Amino acid sequence: MEAETIKNKKQFENKIKNVKNYSPKESIFSRLSHVLGVILILLFVGLPKDLWRWLRLRRKCVRGKTVVITGGASGIGKRLAELFSEPEKLGAQVAIIDRNLNGAEQVAQKINKLGGVAEAWECDISDEDSMKVCVKEINEKFGSVDIVICNAAILYFALTNQLKSEEIKTAFNVNTIRAFLPDMERNKNGQIVAICSIAGFFGETGCTLVRGCRL
Repeated sequence: MEAETIKNKKQFENKIKNVKNYSPKESIFSRLSHVLGVILILLFVGLPKDLWRWLRLRRKCVRGKTVVITGGASGIGKRLAELFSEPEKLGAQVAIIDRNLNGAEQVAQKINKLGGVAEAWECDISDEDSMKVCVKEINEKFGSVDIVICNAAILYFALTNQLKSEEIKTAFNVNTIRAFLPDMERNKNGQIVAICSIAGFFGETGCTLVRGCRL
């Protein structure tokens, strides 16, 4: 018992010593090193890969194809729905999924008035059963789905140990969608596009969950 007490006392003294020896300069240097490392990786790894991918890109014809957009009642999702459905340009038929059915229907009505093809579905994409019903209805309406744009997202900016288990589950259920994947695999056709923020590329404090969900 006495030996254990002495051991614990030494450990405590070592911790105090480390705190006393702590230097703000070391912390700043560490952060600068981290930032420099990220920049170097982007320049010499990320940029060449993206450049090579960009050089190989070919414009895909989506006319008459089915594009599903989650969170399409407003913001980026709404604009994407409008762009994809323009009859004189891309000419895709768009399925708009959102919890806000009224907003989604307004977007669909506007598109249809302009000569495009769109329909709205009310769905909580974090609910697997609800998504299965939605996928079935979209397939019945438009046929097989060609492109899924995962625009809807829920973000929690906090340390992982500060998040509740339910928040983590909800984030993954909303941000990670696989409901359309089985049909795409069977048809050997389809693309899934995830709308991401810059937080997905940097492992910054408070962004761990964001990165884990999208990338």
